[in-house]
Parts: sequence; C-alpha cells; structure tokens
Amino acid sequence: MKLKYIILIIYLTVINLNGQNTKELTNFAKEFLPIWNSQEYMTIEVAMVMPDSLYSYKPTPEMRTFAQQMGHIAHTIDWMYEHVVLQMQEDKTKPLDVTTMSKSEVIEYLKNAFERGRNNINSLSEEDLKQMVAFFNSGNLSKRLGVLSVYNHITNHRAKANLYIRLCGITPPRSTYLVDLQKL
Repeated sequence: MKLKYIILIIYLTVINLNGQNTKELTNFAKEFLPIWNSQEYMTIEVAMVMPDSLYSYKPTPEMRTFAQQMGHIAHTIDWMYEHVVLQMQEDKTKPLDVTTMSKSEVIEYLKNAFERGRNNINSLSEEDLKQMVAFFNSGNLSKRLGVLSVYNHITNHRAKANLYIRLCGITPPRSTYLVDLQKL
C-alpha cells in the first residue's frame, strides 16, 4: 500500500513538472508542488498510523476527534481556496461527516482533497498569485500567501493529530519537510 501511494505521488509530480497539463505551470507551482506532495504524504501517513478503532478518540470533550481533525484538514483545503483565493462569500463545499466514515473513507477524503488542492495550485497564473485579496479580518494578502496559509493550516492540524497519536501510546510517523520519495 505504501509503495503504491509513493508511486502515485511521484507520478503526479512528474506529470505536473513535465508540463503535461493543458496550462503551463507557474514557477511558484513548480517549486511548491513537491512541498505540497510531501505535505500530502506526511498527512496520509499520520492518518494511516492511527488504528481505525481510535478514530473517534479525542483528548477532551470539547476537542475534535482524530477523524474530525483529518476531516477538517480535507475540508479546509477546499474551503480556504474558495474563501481566500477565489474570495467566495458562500460555502461551495460542505464538510463531510467523518464521524460516520471508516478510516479508509477518511483517508480517501484526504487524498481527494489534496488532489483538488494540487489542481487549484496548478490553476493559478502568475497574475493570480500576485493579486491581493481580503484575508478574513486580518487585512489583505496575496493569493500566493493564501496558498501558503493553506499549507500552514494543514501543518497545524497534522501536528494536533500527531499529539492524539502520542496520547494513545503510538509513535507517529517521522516528520520531514520535504520527503525524498526516492529513499522511501
């Protein structure tokens, strides 16, 4: 399973970097896609380490379950793109109720969200990336920084999920910033 997933990530990176898309990738996309792919790989690894029986675990009653942390990552990949990059006022995508999903369904939800995120990154032109947009109540930022804020958000919630794993007495997967898929 792990090898199959690594091969898929390599394939998607090669396709994107070889320009086999209908649109030429920006320099930002060319530089950022390996980082995005690493982020996806590490997030899926975290999701895979937690046993299915502990997907409903949450450290305190007011916190999200592990499954909800993973679902929150998946949903906000779409949500942040819609609201930060596209500046949509209404929610187009709705979060799935991961509390009723199996571990494999949550992982599939994550994989699909990362693929949509990759497509969204690929869709931005150099002009798009420079455009300033409203960022919630914090003022304006470029769409490039909007994409980076999605990356930061994923890292934040993956770190929380790692804590859940540790609290369950499980060693989380090794965290890296840029996975060398050739050495795995």
